[in-house]
Amino acid sequence: MMRFLPLGLAALLITYGSLYPFNFSPAPPGAAERMFSDWHIVSSRGDVVGNIILFIPWGVAGLFSMAPRASAASAVALTGALGFAVSLGVQLAQIWVPSRFPALSDVFWNMVGLAAGLLIGRLLVKHVRFSDRPSVDALMAAALIVAWTLLEWSPLIPSIDLQLLKDQLKSLVASPTFAIHSIFLGTAVALLLGRLLGVVFGYRRSLWMLPALLLGIVIGKFFFRGAPLDTSILVAFIVGAVGWWVIQRRSEDAQHFLIILFLSIAYTVDALYPFNLRDEPAAISWLPFEGMLRGSMMVNLWAVVGSVVLYTSILEVFRLAGGKAGTASLGLAFWVMVVELMQAFVVTRSPDITQPLLVILIGQGMDRLRVSPRTDPHGRQARPEANVADSVSVWKPRLITLVVSVLIVVIGVSVLLRTPGIPYNVRELFRNNGSIVDLTFFAFALLWTGAGSVWLAARLACPQLPELRLPAFTLLVSLVSLALLWASVTAESLDDIAGSSNVFWFVTNKSSWGDVWRDVFLYLDSPGVIGFLERCVRYWALYAPLPIFLACMVAVGAWSSARAGRSYAWLLRLSVTAVLGLWLCKAVAFDWSSTDNLNELLARDGEWGWGGGGYLYGLLLLMCANSLLLARAPAFSGTERSISVLLTVLALPVGWWLLNRGLEQQVEKYGSVFSGAQFLLGPDRRQLLSTEILFMRWCLVQTAGTVILAVGVWLGSGFLVNRRDGVTRDGEVASV
Repeated sequence: MMRFLPLGLAALLITYGSLYPFNFSPAPPGAAERMFSDWHIVSSRGDVVGNIILFIPWGVAGLFSMAPRASAASAVALTGALGFAVSLGVQLAQIWVPSRFPALSDVFWNMVGLAAGLLIGRLLVKHVRFSDRPSVDALMAAALIVAWTLLEWSPLIPSIDLQLLKDQLKSLVASPTFAIHSIFLGTAVALLLGRLLGVVFGYRRSLWMLPALLLGIVIGKFFFRGAPLDTSILVAFIVGAVGWWVIQRRSEDAQHFLIILFLSIAYTVDALYPFNLRDEPAAISWLPFEGMLRGSMMVNLWAVVGSVVLYTSILEVFRLAGGKAGTASLGLAFWVMVVELMQAFVVTRSPDITQPLLVILIGQGMDRLRVSPRTDPHGRQARPEANVADSVSVWKPRLITLVVSVLIVVIGVSVLLRTPGIPYNVRELFRNNGSIVDLTFFAFALLWTGAGSVWLAARLACPQLPELRLPAFTLLVSLVSLALLWASVTAESLDDIAGSSNVFWFVTNKSSWGDVWRDVFLYLDSPGVIGFLERCVRYWALYAPLPIFLACMVAVGAWSSARAGRSYAWLLRLSVTAVLGLWLCKAVAFDWSSTDNLNELLARDGEWGWGGGGYLYGLLLLMCANSLLLARAPAFSGTERSISVLLTVLALPVGWWLLNRGLEQQVEKYGSVFSGAQFLLGPDRRQLLSTEILFMRWCLVQTAGTVILAVGVWLGSGFLVNRRDGVTRDGEVASV
């Protein structure tokens, strides 16, 4: 039955789009008779085009679903009959939707689209599903070249008006305009077209065919009314043509990485343009395709086509690099969703859930068209992923890496402490003004964050009692980190970070825990011991989310890769324990904090208690996932490493957004007004830095933190995990 899934999905989307906004009400008298008595075929151009395009996916999906087990004639007949029934049924249902106008002409144009879909599906079945890899690549590349050319000429209204030609030439010469988003997008498209031409015609021909194609696109814009043409496009095409001449000499892995990078940056810049921020974020539409079903049909249609072509192009480059479009679509959908959330703060933008769903649909559709074994650009079978811990010689390279990493941290922090303009809380952080010994302990504390998490994941290998193993060993990992920091960081700095020890005073003087505990504390009369225990607990609550995130991701990743002995009960128990542990950490570290740095800097709780702490936990989760990706880089191919670097770069603005959402934007203290980001990254409360400088500083902090975590994970997988350790149910070696 899974082969009919695309057909069912197409029916769902058709019904959804046709009955939106679902404001059903009793049908007016005689509505059905009027619909069947109206035989006019031609309506508005937008309705005609929209109805044709609506049923093209039905024809393609129907042929792919039925062709394997039915003859071509039977598949066409059955797809057509079912499509006619769906189209007519939807029109009848529109009688009960006041904002819709049912008509038999819509059914006619739906059938035209269905016929076009059958033709496309026939070509795809013949030339894609049962063809070799090179022919598929060439066919897909040619289709994208045509699609981008038509997009550049949209809305495809031809005109041979010489006055229009003169006006456009005059506008180019007299009033040149430079729009940054157009330059980025045009350059990225030109590089993409160069790669696609190389797939179809070869690299040598692409060197002269790309300038010829771009020149043809520009000339064609003069003869299509409404086609965008300004100085930005000309500059972008020139830069893109020169850029392709430069990068075509590099390896195909480098080409794919650069093209994906430029397309991703161009999409992000175009989506956030004009960068004018709102005072209050706009509401996000969680109803799929809502924006596409409102307003002008033609405008929305071209917007959808443009998005589909762009997302398909990015996923196709991933496929050319040896990956799977379906898998790549999940990562791309995540980034598109992040950009949609950012649009909530941009004037003239309306964020919704549609674009990420569109990416996933495209990626899964590309995977279903043809499933082929993964090969590299030269046709060789790709090598399997290696385990980070399965190195032939483990100790020697990791020992060298450990020494080099400690030296880099010590030298880097020493230089940082002597750099003007650094945050004063960093300048006052270390004992003895940051001696070599103190900084060495601090370097080990940083590397322990990743290495200790790997050790914790190995402790979770045993399926017994994850409810006790996770909190107990997390506490142990936290205490090791606290001991290393105690040897390098001043006590005042630790109090500023984790909070001062004040439970004994509040319990004995304010009876904050009740009279019983007051009597117990007075009987013990050990404020030093209780204060020490309180500091350990507070530091555990602040530090524990990081090893919990990392260890659980490592453990669950190894569990999912195990071929036998999987225990879903273990997974459920571990997940529940982790969630409860994170909730307890948030309560102790944030809700019951005893330091102004947390009380005043963290954003207040919002809906469902999701406040600044939740966003900061999201930031930790992002950095942990990124660090695990980088930790696996030694086992990756060149393309996979390039993609890892790209994802690391794309994570920077996401981390910046999460940081700002997690911190207060206006803090008033000691006569100064500053933001949480200013306090963390600026030199002091009075000398405020621009947002751009703060973002650059944060990029350095996030990148350094992610790399240190990754190095710690890689070191821990060699030093702290042996053949007896693991996170699978049967005690096999952990997959880190």
